[in-house]
Amino acid sequence: MKRRALCLTLGFSLLLAGGATVRAADTVKKISGGTVNGSIESIGKTEVVLKKTTGADETVPVNDIEVIFFDGEPPLLKSVRSSAASGAYTHALATLDKLDANTVTRPEIQQEVQFYRAYCHARMALASDSNLLEAGKEMLAFVSANPTSYHALAANELVGDLLMAVDKPDLAQKYYGEVAAAPFPDLKMRAGILNGKALVAQKKYAEAQKAFADVVQLADQQKTPAAEDQKVAAILGTADCLANEGKVDEGIKQVQDVIKGLDPENEPLQAEAFLTLGGCYLKKKATKDALLAYLHVDIVYPSQTQAHITALRHLAVLWNELGKADRSAQATQMLKELANGGD
Repeated sequence: MKRRALCLTLGFSLLLAGGATVRAADTVKKISGGTVNGSIESIGKTEVVLKKTTGADETVPVNDIEVIFFDGEPPLLKSVRSSAASGAYTHALATLDKLDANTVTRPEIQQEVQFYRAYCHARMALASDSNLLEAGKEMLAFVSANPTSYHALAANELVGDLLMAVDKPDLAQKYYGEVAAAPFPDLKMRAGILNGKALVAQKKYAEAQKAFADVVQLADQQKTPAAEDQKVAAILGTADCLANEGKVDEGIKQVQDVIKGLDPENEPLQAEAFLTLGGCYLKKKATKDALLAYLHVDIVYPSQTQAHITALRHLAVLWNELGKADRSAQATQMLKELANGGD
């Protein structure tokens, strides 16, 4: 009996001494594939360092992080991330409201809760074109309070997007600049395109074309499929500049050439190309051609949520101009549904 008690005592002591081995680990799921399990040593806006269960450190750049699951996080947080990723923002926010704040004590998890709440509000505001200032203030509060979060670059980009939506492109450039400062070519190119669009909004077409040209140059240096996509997006930005400068036919031809060379399965760029084409036709006062371009996005690429929203906004106006009030009402109703994440 004594021997059994001694074994139990020793076993319990070993569990205490080896607590690190039975403790659930933090997990980083990488975009490039695979996961890294361990204990997070540090989090920065450009990289996350983990001490793996093997004892070695591994650094994961933020542009390769799909998601981080933190040890001790509420199970509901996984549902929040999943809903946010699928565009079900209302559901994600409702799930966040179910979290017991008293059980969320780890700072990293508190940041997750704050980010996803601000993220969902921002996406809903951009979709509905309402509550933009409130959403902007909330996301800016996250950026200010968490400058070293691994969400910081995405949050800065969203602040820029919200400023663009309230017609403050000059201010948006500051936040896109934060993304451009990251040491990753893919983010530099993405920020370059966003900066170019901000310059277009300010009618600074020469500067915008320079920004797009810089993206093309960087993409040519990278020579990767992802960089090629960024190059195409920059060419579409240039076509928009041409149309705005009065060279509408030249812009239309440039977009049509892009569409001819695009992989039909590349839905994000196909949708962006037809949006650009619609914009060019609007500059030409070709209402029916513009409507057909936006309708193409609506029918063929509805899974591209932000592009679909933009197309529907134009369709709601254009259908009315063509005397189709019922079709305009349908587009408006679909916009309302998308603003709530389809909930």
